[in-house]
Amino acid sequence: TTVYINLLDVNDNDPAFERDRYYTFVWEGVPIGTFVTQITATDADSGKNSRLLYDITSGNPDGAFIIDPPSTGIVKTRRGIDRESRDVYRLVISARDSADIPRSASVILKVHVFDANDNAPEFVGLDDVVVVKEGCSPIGSEVFTVRAADRDGG
Repeated sequence: TTVYINLLDVNDNDPAFERDRYYTFVWEGVPIGTFVTQITATDADSGKNSRLLYDITSGNPDGAFIIDPPSTGIVKTRRGIDRESRDVYRLVISARDSADIPRSASVILKVHVFDANDNAPEFVGLDDVVVVKEGCSPIGSEVFTVRAADRDGG
């Protein structure tokens, strides 16, 4: 006589991320849908109790990033990124298993936005007309100063 015993998995393990924190960067102005990084977690359970879905749970108020598709952990840009508006994102990423009563874990993804030279310099405080009278100043004298500002970093 042969007896078969089929053990069913109990969802008793939380997902576990490969790292404690993730760090990456993205250049401002990259196209929508640009790959940023991939977050990876595993679950020691089996079957649907080990199938993970990823989500950005906080730190993304302007919707700049998306995990697409949710089963991969692949983080992409969802809209245009502008360093002058925000230079660092601290995203909280969760991994949730597909059990009837799911278990989850979270990790921080810090995304630094690198600056592109996308803003022209602008003159600040320049009068429309500067009058310089002949013979008032020796040759080589400073007659006026011009100041320019640029929203780009550096």
